[in-house]
Amino acid sequence: MHYLTIDLVQDHQNTLLAEASRTRRGDRLARVERLRHRAEQAVRRAQRAYAQLS
Repeated sequence: MHYLTIDLVQDHQNTLLAEASRTRRGDRLARVERLRHRAEQAVRRAQRAYAQLS
């Protein structure tokens, strides 16, 4: 079950990073940074949850 959760989070991260890589520079750079930060936070949360289950 927890493997599925981590896979889903990593898929979500990949989606956000792909979106971020498609955006233009300039005024959208702040949004890209927020997307990257949210994706990294989601992966860290999933990793902590997995560590607690182990």
